[in-house]
Amino acid sequence: MGSLTGGWEMYDDILPDDWDDCPLGLSDTECGATSGQIIYSRPDFICRVCRVTVKTEYDIEAGDDSDFQPGGDDGLGGDDDDGAEVLGAPVNELEQENSPRENMVLRTYNTLRDMIAEMEETDEPTLAPFIGYFVSNIDALAGFYMMFTKYGPYERYDQPPSLKRAIANTTVAYMMLNSQVTRFRPLALFLSVPERSLIGQAVLHIEIHSGEGFKRIEYLLQLYSGKLEVPSNFYTPMLAVWESLTHPVGQELDRVIGFMGAYCEKTDFTLTNTKLSSVSGISRTVISRLRKEYLRRLETLT
Repeated sequence: MGSLTGGWEMYDDILPDDWDDCPLGLSDTECGATSGQIIYSRPDFICRVCRVTVKTEYDIEAGDDSDFQPGGDDGLGGDDDDGAEVLGAPVNELEQENSPRENMVLRTYNTLRDMIAEMEETDEPTLAPFIGYFVSNIDALAGFYMMFTKYGPYERYDQPPSLKRAIANTTVAYMMLNSQVTRFRPLALFLSVPERSLIGQAVLHIEIHSGEGFKRIEYLLQLYSGKLEVPSNFYTPMLAVWESLTHPVGQELDRVIGFMGAYCEKTDFTLTNTKLSSVSGISRTVISRLRKEYLRRLETLT
């Protein structure tokens, strides 16, 4: 179906009818799909430049009554499995020519692209900022995830039960570190996980990435102070007061937000419980209870 040119197959009329532009924004001459840089790796036709699947044999051969179903996010295989092999399964020809590390990179990019496509299909407006972030930062997100694999310095992931979930954990960590994002409710709903769990996993990855000198409370106080636009000269004394207090029972982030509300209330910079809740995702009831308790404890210091 094509002639060999420069190590790539030239396929005629392989692009789908609904093909628009290169997903990476490359010109027709740069894009592998439009310039003939396509590899056939049964059943997929794959762009050599960005490794996106241009078309599959199912697109060509299957009728409307095909019972083919793609693998899901069940942790047992399919697109979300991080390289586990099935006995007797055919070897993917593209992966066969790559190193194991290159194959892991390929699966990471494919999973990120799948997540983008799935978020777009939901037509959920609140996911639009996440879709835009994933598209604009896909190389950085893939690279950050690879740091937590056996090919990176942290070796946290090899074959996670859910590759999508593992990549989401590192992606949220990247967004918190580099863009100071603190709310992920739409993404959490998309992934069917609690937002607090997603943030907790992200902070754990940030701690691993930052090394022994990382202090969680200092990081959280600084991050949320920035999001709440607390005056910069508040940070150092606020941290000193935190370290001098005996703290009430509660989850770490709940206590940090409740404390910040109480500390700022003792100054001319007042934060409402509504604003604290909107930035952190913690309920106003929990914030109100901890804020009152911290106010009482702060009174003992004066």
